[in-house]
Amino acid sequence: MSIRQKLTSIILITCGASILLACATLAAYDISTFRKGLASDLITTAQIAGSNTTAALSFSDTASANETLGSLRARTNIVEACIYARDGSVFATYARGGTNPNFTPPPAEGAGTRIVSGNMIVFQPITLNGEQIGTLFLKSDLEILQARTARFAEIVLIVICASFAIAYLLSWRLQRVISDPIVELARTASAVSVDKNYSLRATKSSQDEIGALVDQFNEMLSQIQQR
Repeated sequence: MSIRQKLTSIILITCGASILLACATLAAYDISTFRKGLASDLITTAQIAGSNTTAALSFSDTASANETLGSLRARTNIVEACIYARDGSVFATYARGGTNPNFTPPPAEGAGTRIVSGNMIVFQPITLNGEQIGTLFLKSDLEILQARTARFAEIVLIVICASFAIAYLLSWRLQRVISDPIVELARTASAVSVDKNYSLRATKSSQDEIGALVDQFNEMLSQIQQR
C-alpha cells in the first residue's frame, strides 16, 4: 500500500470506529428508554384495568371481570391477561384473538415487570381501601420494540454508509497535505540515486516536521555534492 492508501485507511478506520461506537451507544440508549416507556405504559394499563375489577372481585362477579379484561382487545399488544383472587386462584382470563384461549396463567407474583421469552409481563396488585384483594397479570408482545429496533438499524446503516463515503472523499483530499511532500521527497531521492545528480533539491512546502525533513535532506545533498 502506498502512503496515500495507508493514510486514507487510517482515517477511515478511525472514523468508522467512532461512528460505530456513537451509533451503538445511541441505539442502546434508545432501546433502553423505549423499553422503559413500554413497561410504564403496561403498568398504567394494569392499574386502570385493576381498578375496574375491584367491584367484580369484591362480589365474586366472574362475568364482569371477564368483560373488563375483554376491553383489552383495544390494546393489540396485550397477548394474555389474568385476574387472580385474594388466595392466588385464577378468577378471570383473557387471550388475544389468534392465540391460545385456554392458556395456563403463571402463579401470581408481587408487583413488577420483566421480559420473558420475548414478551413483557407485569403483575399489578389490585387494592381496595388499602387492602390487596387480588392481582392482575398482563402479557404484552414486543413487536413495537422489534419494529423500532429494525428501523433504527436501517437508519444506522444508512448513516454509516453515508459517513464512510464522505470520510473517504475528505480523507482522499486531505491526506495529500501529508502524502504529497513525502512523495515528492521520495521522487527526489530516487532521482538522485539513479542519476547521481547531487545538485537536485527537494521542494519544501510546509514548516512542520516534513518541512524539517526536507531541509535536512537538502542539507545532506549539499554536503554530498561538496564532497
